[in-house]
Amino acid sequence: KESFAYHLHHREEEWVYILSGSAVSLIDGVEYTLEAGDFVAFPTPSVPHLIANRADVELVYLMGGENLSEEIAD
Repeated sequence: KESFAYHLHHREEEWVYILSGSAVSLIDGVEYTLEAGDFVAFPTPSVPHLIANRADVELVYLMGGENLSEEIAD
């Protein structure tokens, strides 16, 4: 199982596309279920967010975003 820290970005945008499995995403204090085909993006300045796999099956996803020379995250 995998989980990312609850965080936000000040400069770099981020996105996640679920290929298979399911995940829980906590976005600005609200939980959402993400399944295959779901896309979520965090434009800057972003709200706090995290992605977690709470299931017993593998979560496969694509994650991307910007890669600036400087980033500020909380």
